[in-house]
Amino acid sequence: MRAGITALATALLFGCSGDKVELGETGGAGGLGGSGASSGSGGGGNTGGSGAATGQKSADLDLLFVVDNSISMGDKQTILGDSMNELLSRLVNPRCVDASGKAVAQPDSPTLACPSGSKREFRPVVSLHVGVLSSSLGAHGGETCSEASPNFKPDQNDHGQLLAPRRGIATHEDRGFASWGAGTGPGAAGSVSELITQTGAMIVAAGETGCGYEAPLESMYRFLVDPSPPERVERQGNFSVPVGTDAKVLEQRSQFLRPGSTLAVVLLTDENDCSILDEDQGWLMTIATPGLPRATAVCNTNPDDKCCTSCGAPPPAGCAPHAQDAECSKNGGTYTSPEDHVNLRCFDHKRRYGIDFLHPVERYVRGFSQTSVEDRNGKTVPNPLFAPVAGKSRDPSQVVLATVTGVPWQLLATPASIPGAEPLVLMTPDELVQSGTWDKLVPNGNTPPADPHMRASIAPRPGLPGPNAGLLADPFHGHEWDVAAAYGLQGPGDLQYACIFELPEARDCSVVPGGCDCSAALGVNGKSPLCQTSTGSYSAVQHYAKAYPGLRQLQVARGLADRGIVGSICPKTLTGSVRDPGFGYNPVFTPLFARLQGSLQ
Repeated sequence: MRAGITALATALLFGCSGDKVELGETGGAGGLGGSGASSGSGGGGNTGGSGAATGQKSADLDLLFVVDNSISMGDKQTILGDSMNELLSRLVNPRCVDASGKAVAQPDSPTLACPSGSKREFRPVVSLHVGVLSSSLGAHGGETCSEASPNFKPDQNDHGQLLAPRRGIATHEDRGFASWGAGTGPGAAGSVSELITQTGAMIVAAGETGCGYEAPLESMYRFLVDPSPPERVERQGNFSVPVGTDAKVLEQRSQFLRPGSTLAVVLLTDENDCSILDEDQGWLMTIATPGLPRATAVCNTNPDDKCCTSCGAPPPAGCAPHAQDAECSKNGGTYTSPEDHVNLRCFDHKRRYGIDFLHPVERYVRGFSQTSVEDRNGKTVPNPLFAPVAGKSRDPSQVVLATVTGVPWQLLATPASIPGAEPLVLMTPDELVQSGTWDKLVPNGNTPPADPHMRASIAPRPGLPGPNAGLLADPFHGHEWDVAAAYGLQGPGDLQYACIFELPEARDCSVVPGGCDCSAALGVNGKSPLCQTSTGSYSAVQHYAKAYPGLRQLQVARGLADRGIVGSICPKTLTGSVRDPGFGYNPVFTPLFARLQGSLQ
């Protein structure tokens, strides 16, 4: 691969001109929308196997949260923090359910008996570790989110390390994670309420000033699986190169993961994953200057065609010279600034640039499923997640991923829980398969998802209400908006939404700093549904929060079969008690608990 695209870097380096600008770094630039339906979209089938229960169980549960810390995530982090009341309380003190599975009581202590005719929904967790990672891994050898940038913020590269020590949050024995229960030793959380408080503090500490090239999948992989997580990634000549081994990640991993423990990962992000390669020419994705080389014309119709390549690289054998290619003949084969907005580098990137700059989703399915992985040198080595430690090993059936991302909750709900005030009940992984829902959610090769809300797009998508529609004309995402009008001469720099939800309190973006989506341009010119009032007019007051199609993380969940739980980052309701089963992100915990039952003792 390296030899084949060396000319791309050369063309880029000599083809770009003008002053470099750090566009959008104050809010975490780039990354909107992820890869779309380009190559590397695998995981469409059960490529990693189901991890079907083998009977192996553990009394230890290690719970890891991977939290997007880019702009616009503050509201979602607060909701997840509130949902810890339900998640952690039920893990350590499960509810009592009757023969039909209906909850009838939750005793004050896990040692107390259930009412006659009922039993605990699952065994109480008696030993628990809880840690939090962010989605920020820096510039991958490039510029935006680089330590060398004058606008760099430490939150833009958390290195795949636990957040607590990076944000100055005290934890048990300063290990970077919360501990509770048997065998945790002095300094651990002494009560469930203390555990909830510690965990919520770690989640909201992620913040929303991280890198906009969100890499939650790679951050998760680096902490749990990577045999040699890089100490840093730097550009050497024309290539990104991982350098050294991060001893802090290895130390934290060894302390967080108990031998043979059951592992649950909860991933929260409102955008598509953008896990840029830490090798080859991944650095090109984060250069701050617009104007990357175009892709050949065939990429428009088939990004997997062998002749789909960059106009800045030599054509593959058997393909027409670039001089004869309609796209490569435009503007010397490079994009103009409005066509190459840095916020959209990860969007549909193979079709637009002719190169797959992201790690394939199969990397993460295999990392959660196979006992061996490839290291950075291409050598097959034991997978640290499943390697024996102290005479104990972890079985793939003990590893579960819950993805809370950009997808309308209506597409995931059981039919009976959709109407009115009914508490949301999510389909199980088996029900997602049996109902044919996966075809609606993720692409199949170059065929986009069947549901238009899940198609990553700059332009309004056919079949959905357009920008001139009234308030909440579409119950999933309001309506389409005019991205081009919002961004004007800069060129489209955003995507259509998968879903939206009403904020508990509206915010005036003319006075509120940070993650506010209704500037004058967005709110009025763009006709964003986030900024629409009950009269149908638009203003700088934001009433709703948004999410984009979370395609790559959904593909990983699908690839994990019954070990992949899916929830919407757009909650059905934020009213009532935070302990209500339908509140916020609580609905995702019921299928998560059901899957964990077979792995806990």
